[in-house]
Amino acid sequence: MACLHLSSRMELILDKQKHGGKRKSRLQERFDKLRNTLERQRRRNDRFRQDLDELVDIYHRRSMENDKVAFDDLVALSSKLVAFAGRKSLSDWHRVELDEWLRDMIERRISQVDREVAEQLRMKYRQAVARSMGISVDQLVERFEAENEDVEREFEERGGAEQAEDMDEGPWQEDLFGFGDVDPEAEAFDHSSEASGPDWMDDEEAANIGRTVMDGSWAKDLFRRAAQALHPDRESDPERRQVKQERMRELLRARKQGDIMTMLTIYSDSVSSADIVIAEQEMTEVCDVLEDQLAALELEKHEYVYSNPVRHMVFELFYHSTKKGRKRRVQEWEQDLEHEVADLRRLIAFLRNLNCLKRVLEDRREERSAMLADILFDDIRF
Repeated sequence: MACLHLSSRMELILDKQKHGGKRKSRLQERFDKLRNTLERQRRRNDRFRQDLDELVDIYHRRSMENDKVAFDDLVALSSKLVAFAGRKSLSDWHRVELDEWLRDMIERRISQVDREVAEQLRMKYRQAVARSMGISVDQLVERFEAENEDVEREFEERGGAEQAEDMDEGPWQEDLFGFGDVDPEAEAFDHSSEASGPDWMDDEEAANIGRTVMDGSWAKDLFRRAAQALHPDRESDPERRQVKQERMRELLRARKQGDIMTMLTIYSDSVSSADIVIAEQEMTEVCDVLEDQLAALELEKHEYVYSNPVRHMVFELFYHSTKKGRKRRVQEWEQDLEHEVADLRRLIAFLRNLNCLKRVLEDRREERSAMLADILFDDIRF
């Protein structure tokens, strides 16, 4: 038999050590190494999330300030692009690229400053596209809705997401020319709900990691005793009841995700730090679970970055392993923002005719392709 000593050090000891043996067993050494590595990795992940969240806050705040400064020029550029949208000689890919450009400016920038102006630009854009097709705006909406239904039907018939990239999508199948149904606030990044830990993990996957250990009678007994001690209905003091409610949520989450270390810590804090005697085979299984959890933690940073497009963009723009490096990258970006108004005015002046617009759209498409290639490369390299 072996003992798990739930002190602040959480040492794993064998019976012979408990009764005077001095040499650590290989099982204890394995447990101690995994415990220390897990604690370090969790601290690193916490620091990484905090640093990246701070960068996201900086990005949103400075972007909003810059959009207010550049507002008139953004509206002028959008109006010019809307006027071009009515030209019949634009190809499908030109319209797709133009739609993406207008979507970015109107939905993600102009609407954040003045929603009324953004809606006026949306309507003018729909009218321009409808005019280029020789139909009314209502007919345009009906045509879009019919095309969208066909796309969804084909999507379902061909197997869903795995077939999506093979589908022949028209130039405006995402939504009504990129506008109309888009809620900028819904698309905005909210990282506050994700800063608590590895909740990105799929529930079934997380449960499988610790299923063997959590199904053991000793683990079930620990959970039951910890849950009894933390039951909020048994606490009369409001503040302490709230603390217990939060700890109970942590305990339930730990059981659901197979997080044995968190469950043991909560038990030690809430019930007892006395030794728990279990079979040595079960101790081996505990260590196996900790190794699985360590592997999951090492992937957590990758998941945190790539699970949100804004966070991914901010990571690419600003992140550096040192505070000094992050500060330098933010300053370089802020310098670029200071030049944006002048760049916008030069671009507006350059767009004298349709050929000039096509040249700009070609450049944007090439930049997008290069960016996607970089993302794929980074995803493999990460």
